[in-house]
Amino acid sequence: MAMRSRLASIVALALSLTALPLQAQTTDELRQQLEAQKTLNEQLRRRVTELEQQLSGRTPSEQPALRDLGRAPVTSAPETPETTTAIKEALVARGLVLLPSGSYRLIPGFGWTYSASNALRTRSDGYAGSLGVQAGLPAGMMLSASVPYLYRNTSIGSNRGMGDWSVNLAKQLVDETDRSPSLVASLGYQDNSNKKAFDPVSIGSAFPVVSARLSALKRLDPVAIYGDISHAHPYAKYVNADNLLGEAKFSGRIAPGSTAGMSFGASLVATPEITFDAGVTYSFVGGTRVDSTALGSYGLPRARVGFFTLGAGFLVSKNLSLLISAGAGLTEESSDFFLSFALPYRF
Repeated sequence: MAMRSRLASIVALALSLTALPLQAQTTDELRQQLEAQKTLNEQLRRRVTELEQQLSGRTPSEQPALRDLGRAPVTSAPETPETTTAIKEALVARGLVLLPSGSYRLIPGFGWTYSASNALRTRSDGYAGSLGVQAGLPAGMMLSASVPYLYRNTSIGSNRGMGDWSVNLAKQLVDETDRSPSLVASLGYQDNSNKKAFDPVSIGSAFPVVSARLSALKRLDPVAIYGDISHAHPYAKYVNADNLLGEAKFSGRIAPGSTAGMSFGASLVATPEITFDAGVTYSFVGGTRVDSTALGSYGLPRARVGFFTLGAGFLVSKNLSLLISAGAGLTEESSDFFLSFALPYRF
């Protein structure tokens, strides 16, 4: 109410000033008086406008300036795709997070594996270059494929050649919530097209393999905790090879045992561009059944393979990341060390 009284007083004052008789006697004096009155009227008009704005609950800054009235309206900037992070790229590489539909990643990689036995006086250095691709599909699915090139240098010789290509289809089963983890299921197939699997220095797995995996992920910023269980079933095949399983000319059927595996670990977000990882993997490999034409049927022992792994991920640019992983064997059947690099490029 007090503000409305002030507004009325100012308006009355403005009207009274405009009604005052002009006292100037000359043209110059009349012009000066008119200019002064215009300035005063403009000041009063601005003050009245401010008071009206205060009465209506708005501040002067909320009103468009007079000089802006002729301009085109300002439009908001177009939305940009969500920016990726180092930990997101690392989780996609593990199959814990799937690419959105229509997204792709090209993944060149390199790996080194070393194992040795002082008692048997054997050693083996394995090198692998690989090229992989991942594609986001509709309905929360992702398709992955990879082809390796292998080189092995051992105490008994060396060998090189293409490895076994593999393909994998993953499906998001459950989305992550505040209380529960996300679940991803995947099916994979590894081919046995390699022709050097039964050479003295073998290249490749020699048997076609079908695998399944179930993975869980829970993010508790700045840490992401994950784990999975897996099962791989290699198919038996008839083999004819020289110097295999102690026979100069082996002929017979070989049925490798299935592999049951599990892993768990955690990734730490250091910055949006850097992430660190630590984990443990462990697999139980079933015994192999051999039906030899010359020696009859017998079995090969089971094995346990385990690794402790450390890793790091770096976001090199908007679309390129660098993933590094190193591990040490935990059992006698495991390789002693391994080191791998990957450069996923998203487009």
